[in-house]
Amino acid sequence: MLVDDHPVVRAGLRSILDSFGDITVVAEGSDGADAQDATVENVDVVVMDIQMAGTDG
Repeated sequence: MLVDDHPVVRAGLRSILDSFGDITVVAEGSDGADAQDATVENVDVVVMDIQMAGTDG
């Protein structure tokens, strides 16, 4: 799961992670509240910005 308040950063991270065959980005969010609200199963890793507007990482 990717969580960052900048869509361009999320897109860049997704592009990098998608280049690996064994990594699948299953969800994205724009702040910590999105991460908390996500009910995605099979999330092993959350890549989250630690400083965001609203609820941060």
